[in-house]
Amino acid sequence: MIPYVIIFIFALVGLVGWGLKGLIIGFVGGYITCWITGSITLAFSKLFGPPSLIKKQYRNAIAEDFYNEHQKEILGIEKFKIMDEKEIIDTFSKYINQIHDAATRLEVPVKEYPGDLNVAGYRPNFVKGGENWANKFEDEREGKLMQEYVAFCEYAIYENHCKYE
Repeated sequence: MIPYVIIFIFALVGLVGWGLKGLIIGFVGGYITCWITGSITLAFSKLFGPPSLIKKQYRNAIAEDFYNEHQKEILGIEKFKIMDEKEIIDTFSKYINQIHDAATRLEVPVKEYPGDLNVAGYRPNFVKGGENWANKFEDEREGKLMQEYVAFCEYAIYENHCKYE
């Protein structure tokens, strides 16, 4: 929606200032401006990672709580045996962003309002995206553990968020 508004404003300014020729130049200028802005935004998201549902300190606290509750199951999975506790917690903290990313990629997300853009924050989308994300793990035990992690994160983020604030 915003790119169309920018193009419209450029075109309107061109029309008012320079007539029909200005209108065409305004359309082209608005399009180029939107393209450059989008490219810069995409580059920054690649550099700094996707936007997160919650702050890093809270993600780390959730991951640490999950690690403390499920330490035996986590260390039973081959890829976590070689990591120390801090690396495991960091990995699980990053998993929350991956779950959020999976929620943003849903084909038919739940929306509260027709124009909603940030739909990953809604609980049903987080849960469905988390299920999709957890099902991608090849190891059956790891996939089951990740489904438990999605449920744990859902509870921590949407029910018990006061504990992490």
